[in-house]
Amino acid sequence: NGRAIRFNEETVRPMGRTATGVRGIRLDEDANDEVVGMVCVNDPENETVMVVSEKGYGKRSAVVDYRVTNRGGKGVKTLDITDKTGKVVIPFAYEYTGDFSDGMCWVTKEDGRIGFINTKGELVVPCQYGWPAERQPTDFHEGLCAVIVDEEHEWFGFIDKTGKRAFPGVYTGEANFSEGLAMVTERLGNDEWQSGYIDKTGKMVIKMENGYGSEFHDGIAKVIAPNRTYFIDKTGKEVFELDEKYKNAEYYSEGAWLVNDGEHHMGFIDNTGKTIVPCKYYAYTPFSEGLAMVQDKQNGRYGFVDKEGKSTFEY
Repeated sequence: NGRAIRFNEETVRPMGRTATGVRGIRLDEDANDEVVGMVCVNDPENETVMVVSEKGYGKRSAVVDYRVTNRGGKGVKTLDITDKTGKVVIPFAYEYTGDFSDGMCWVTKEDGRIGFINTKGELVVPCQYGWPAERQPTDFHEGLCAVIVDEEHEWFGFIDKTGKRAFPGVYTGEANFSEGLAMVTERLGNDEWQSGYIDKTGKMVIKMENGYGSEFHDGIAKVIAPNRTYFIDKTGKEVFELDEKYKNAEYYSEGAWLVNDGEHHMGFIDNTGKTIVPCKYYAYTPFSEGLAMVQDKQNGRYGFVDKEGKSTFEY
């Protein structure tokens, strides 16, 4: 119902573990009302509370805006519930948050330690991990997430959605799993490291002696090595080398890689290295349902191309 209640925690007396407990807030009797979260406040004069609705609307309010009442009341309005906002789903009481990925979202409290909540707002991984220097924390992908496990050296390990270490490996840099593999540099000994792709058991299944790889897309990953860029499959076999007329390639969508010619002209290649859209456009969007929007470099007009490079219509 978009309401919240503030009361002194001392009004909740200690009791046995199996006891029913006491009422915190009185819910509406229409069976559509429910509690979605709670937070303990240490500094009510300076802290705020943020709530988020099911349709993505958020509201941040000062704690002092909520008067202290007795527990068990109906509370006061914290968010106006309409068809536009949807119901309140997660009240945030964190300093920073990321975006949801794989059903999880990283959060931090006042001390800057990182934990993870699920889509119900439950703190399922306690705020206990350090913040990476000069970059955002990583997200969950395919059930695993890279977190700092050695803060002195800023080495990473992988945890599952319960916060348990997935396997004992220690790595430099953070990586995301894609199609069951993650590109890492693993610490083997005091001064011994090995780069390559690990699977979800931590086994190094593709060793990289020269170059560093990207995430896999449609069974293909890009590898940047000295003096060349090439692509491998999930066995580590080289599939094709990027034509030297292209300066870079980034996966975009639907089996198409965005390439450029170094002169701000964009095009696309497929998973075999074949050019499907030549580098003659400025603006571009990912392929969606087989079409990508582009801007012609000669007349400045916008149109769409298909995966054979044919222009379909323009504006």
